[in-house]
Amino acid sequence: MANIKPYARDLFGEIPVLESELTDWVERVAPHIFYSRWRTEYYIRDWNVAEKIKAVKLKEFGEIPIKKKRSQKSNRKKHE
Repeated sequence: MANIKPYARDLFGEIPVLESELTDWVERVAPHIFYSRWRTEYYIRDWNVAEKIKAVKLKEFGEIPIKKKRSQKSNRKKHE
């Protein structure tokens, strides 16, 4: 079976960004502020995280690669 990547845009031509993707981005890129809700909200808003995720999705036509890195990180902790 072919590995088909999902199309980045929805039916309305928009690139959807989930809240979980925003928090995954902050957890991976700025883990030192992830546990502070107001800092996380500030970071997401002022650093245009949604636009960055949209750009990655448009380039990659699918999920952001952060998910893989995060799951690899959690697997590493299990083996230690």
